Amino acid sequence: PAPAKPAPQAETKQTKDEDAESEKPDGWNALKALVDEAEEEDEDEGQDDEGEEEESVAADLLVGDDSSDSDERGSYGGSDLDALHFSDSDMESLELSENEGETMKEEATGGLLTSMFRGGSLHSEEKMKDRNKRVMVVEYPNMIWKGQDICVLQKPADWICSASDVDKKKGRKLDPNEDLRNKGFKVMKDLLEYKFQEREKKYIHWWIQLTHETDRENFPNLFDVDQNYGLCHRLDRETSGTVLVGITKKSRTQMRECFHRHYVRKLYVCLVHGFIDTLEQTVDRNLEAMGQKAKLDRRGKRARTHVKVLGYFTRTHKSGRVDEFTL
Repeated sequence: PAPAKPAPQAETKQTKDEDAESEKPDGWNALKALVDEAEEEDEDEGQDDEGEEEESVAADLLVGDDSSDSDERGSYGGSDLDALHFSDSDMESLELSENEGETMKEEATGGLLTSMFRGGSLHSEEKMKDRNKRVMVVEYPNMIWKGQDICVLQKPADWICSASDVDKKKGRKLDPNEDLRNKGFKVMKDLLEYKFQEREKKYIHWWIQLTHETDRENFPNLFDVDQNYGLCHRLDRETSGTVLVGITKKSRTQMRECFHRHYVRKLYVCLVHGFIDTLEQTVDRNLEAMGQKAKLDRRGKRARTHVKVLGYFTRTHKSGRVDEFTL
């Protein structure tokens, strides 16, 4: 999509010289700066960091408030976190250039947002015609940080975070291919050279296990179905982003407790259809899970999401039709 009308209140800042331009933080530094800024604000205002920052799961959540939920809100003792603030470098990384009015191209290489977009989408697995055959170009995970007991990796879109621990407890049949031995993967090269078919399942724990050389003796937690192969949380198949892995059972248990106590602040960046005119808002509704989806329900669990508009874009089709998008 090509850039359209700017937001009513511009968030970007023009740099005055090339030196300032060259000092933009990369994705990791921008994330660190963002977290540090949030912590400083919380300390200044004396607020508790415990709370729940839930992912927005339905477009209707962006519409209006429901006064009928006021009683439930009043009894909630959860998060009082402020809305998130993005740095100038993050906003500058959103500058886009028009490419025949049909594609979106990144102008800047630094900044938190562009580094998050590099995780791709389902469309990152481009289909190329080679002698009339469709070849899948697969984007693989990569390690962001690794410690003795915990590691953090980047999950591209279309990779699946298993829910084997939950499935087993509920008596559901596990996918035999969750075991990488059933796929014939013995070393990382086997995974990298495997020819995936379109929409064929790719489990993120395969990559984790192969990174640890399928060493079941020294890393048993990464192969334990009851521990969900060390995954401390899950991301949807279509979502790219960071995944926290507990290399040991103890570390995973501790990290899971942090999620249950809502010590974790989650940030999502999403390009949605349509024009959202409210620049900042807090969606505070009760949600009830329905399989892989959710619906608004007063009897459901409370979910609070801070939403901030970062930019507006349009895409013009050859027919002249114009689609609007909000980031």
